[in-house]
Amino acid sequence: MTLFDAAQEGAIYGSVHPDDAAGISQRVRDTSTNPVDLGDTDLVTITVQTSSPACLGGWVQVTVNYDHVMFMPFFSGTIIPLHATVTDTILSPICP
Repeated sequence: MTLFDAAQEGAIYGSVHPDDAAGISQRVRDTSTNPVDLGDTDLVTITVQTSSPACLGGWVQVTVNYDHVMFMPFFSGTIIPLHATVTDTILSPICP
């Protein structure tokens, strides 16, 4: 749930700031530190894609990937790749 919520938060921001990939990624990273620390760049990657042109009526897609490391007997150290992708409609700016 944390990954989906974070991707949704980034997509919402991206719907009004589609050209700000760094800002979208930062918005995703700022949404959670527990139970998943999205600020950990070794375990979490964020991909932002937009339609061309990135303007009203287009789309912004945010994907969050997280390599979950298991910490339980017999599975300790096992990595489970998790991901969430959200696509939103761009609301601003108006297309030229």
